[in-house]
Amino acid sequence: YFLEELVRMLIDDGAIDTRTRPWRLAAGALDSLRVPETLVGVLQARLDALPPAELRALQQASIVGAVFWPEALAQLDAAAPQALPALVQRGLLAHRPTSAFDQAEEYAFQHQLLHEVAYGTLLMGERREGHARVARWLAARVAGRDSEVLAVTAGHYERAGDHAPAFADYNRARRHA
Repeated sequence: YFLEELVRMLIDDGAIDTRTRPWRLAAGALDSLRVPETLVGVLQARLDALPPAELRALQQASIVGAVFWPEALAQLDAAAPQALPALVQRGLLAHRPTSAFDQAEEYAFQHQLLHEVAYGTLLMGERREGHARVARWLAARVAGRDSEVLAVTAGHYERAGDHAPAFADYNRARRHA
């Protein structure tokens, strides 16, 4: 995974030109390039190189979870779903063929560590507000799916600091388990 992300970082930075076959290394591109020594460093470098709208969408998606839905993402930022195709093209996200919700698209981060790095770039207040919005979005979709969605909804309420509904949903999830 480290090598895959390193190659993607070099592509994003223009050091590798993928428009031709075989790919070509840009002349002199590696002379001034600093290569992070860790996977987290490579992932952070890739995030830092993203256009602002794409970075914002990825950060917002990380609040929803490692698997997320454009409709939930839109609750955090109405423009964010527009960046999803570009993030899939960059190999940061994957569009999933099926969804946990009827008539809803579903996406996933390419790797759990990428999800964690993106989430780690957010301020605590922004995380709390985002979790509150996602919890409300999920709560509206719980009906008839208690065993699947209640614990996830409760987790978002808990991370939002809204303990009463978190406790209630965890308790309901426990009864349905």
